[in-house]
Amino acid sequence: MARFLILDTSGDEALVLVRDGHRHAERRWHGYARHSDRVLVELTAVLQAMGWARMPRWDAIAYVAGPGAFTGIRLACAVAQGLAIAQGAPMIALETLALVALAAVAERGNEMSRAPAINVLALADARMGQVYAAAYRLQGKDFAAFSSGVPSRSGATNAKASSADAQAASPSPVAEQNRCVDGLCRRLAAPIVAAPEDLPSPQDWEIAPELTTAPWLLACRDVGEETVARLSLAWRQRIALVPPVTRWPTEVLLAATDVAWREGAARSPSEALPYYVRERVALTAAEQAARRAANVQA
Repeated sequence: MARFLILDTSGDEALVLVRDGHRHAERRWHGYARHSDRVLVELTAVLQAMGWARMPRWDAIAYVAGPGAFTGIRLACAVAQGLAIAQGAPMIALETLALVALAAVAERGNEMSRAPAINVLALADARMGQVYAAAYRLQGKDFAAFSSGVPSRSGATNAKASSADAQAASPSPVAEQNRCVDGLCRRLAAPIVAAPEDLPSPQDWEIAPELTTAPWLLACRDVGEETVARLSLAWRQRIALVPPVTRWPTEVLLAATDVAWREGAARSPSEALPYYVRERVALTAAEQAARRAANVQA
């Protein structure tokens, strides 16, 4: 198996995750403002947990590219890019909303495996009263790959992460498929940013009608009930809400990176970029004043 480094600073919870063959170790921490201070410190701690005194050579370095916190997605990309350039290692970009969709069903793999397919509307907080949104289709027969105890291709038993902090080297769960292209996770609609009430319906999103008949789940990251309540009636009548995604399951990140690697999705560091869905990251002073006035009137 390949040796991977995975970085994520796209949300409030950040992580550094390392896999080397059948062993992996990780560190997680919280707080947007702390990410730049801690990412290299936590990387050092993970290397120590793996028993390495210095940086090893990576087969690939993966990063959660976005959409997400503007500074956060740039930070993960920049750190990953610097390490990759130093070694000549390729890079793998992981899409935030695809991970939201996969994480939402990862804990329910055996239950989902009874369905031929499921559609997922994935949402993440975009601030300024908006959400990032995308739609995905997952094949039911593959959901069990993310459940504890399901054999991987090699026949080994998958192991689930049990701690939020540094973990000792342990068996690495590798799922059969997880790439978001015509496999386990097929993208039905590319990520957009919009107010919840303005999200297009499946028909307006130009999703093929024959694909919209499968059951729909709503998977959310950092999106509260009040935001969900703002979705159009067309969406609220269609979707079933699942528990919010508060963290990336270790097995999902490892599987996503593993499959991207095996399918040739790794790219040169010179091609690595954050995945921006919008350029504006703040309201103007006039827009903020208008919003405050509207809230007072409400």
